[in-house]
Amino acid sequence: MNRDLTNTFRFFLDECLPPFLRDNKYFIYPFFYLAFRGLHISTAMNFKTLASTLSSDQYRQLYQDLSCISRDRLTDLNSQSIHQVLEFFSSRTGTLIDIGSPTDFFISKLQPTKLATYFSDLVTPPNPPSNFIPADILSLPFADNSFDYVTCFHTLEHIPNLDQAVNQLLRITKKTLVIAVPRQRYYYYTLDLHLHFFPTQESLTQTIGLTKFQCLNLHGDWLYFGYK
Repeated sequence: MNRDLTNTFRFFLDECLPPFLRDNKYFIYPFFYLAFRGLHISTAMNFKTLASTLSSDQYRQLYQDLSCISRDRLTDLNSQSIHQVLEFFSSRTGTLIDIGSPTDFFISKLQPTKLATYFSDLVTPPNPPSNFIPADILSLPFADNSFDYVTCFHTLEHIPNLDQAVNQLLRITKKTLVIAVPRQRYYYYTLDLHLHFFPTQESLTQTIGLTKFQCLNLHGDWLYFGYK
């Protein structure tokens, strides 16, 4: 299911159903069963409670073990966000790194450009290309202001220590930080293993803390451009 369909489905669940029904474990169980292919359902449903008890290695292993249908899509960016980001970078020069991405889907869409592009994730993909750099978002192995542009798409909502992750992204960004997160209200039972929620623009912009920014509401997602 691509991101546009996912956001439409999430809107129905989160905005059209009464909260007492939406967050009822018996009502939501069949959706978890389908989303996680009938495997590790209890772990997925209680993820928000379990996440705080796990070490970094255990957290990474949990993500590797859980098989969610959302992993079948090429990108978590919706079509409107892809269009906006590609337009923004179409005439940029310098260096760019995409943090929290296990594939080069996004940066491959930038070609040809005058940007030197890299991508990075905690888990190394099979046969990684030369522009992949394994890294933990909580301790990025780069000097301050290492990259002119840093992108981070649909990652922050999954990170237990949100403030530390944001500080690392800001630290390595020289010019512009681009972030995408879901525009999503909190429920305990969410099919996407999210720990942080950004129902309003302020909930995201205040977390990032930059004074110069643009934040777009695009079909259920926030697309944020922060300027240093």
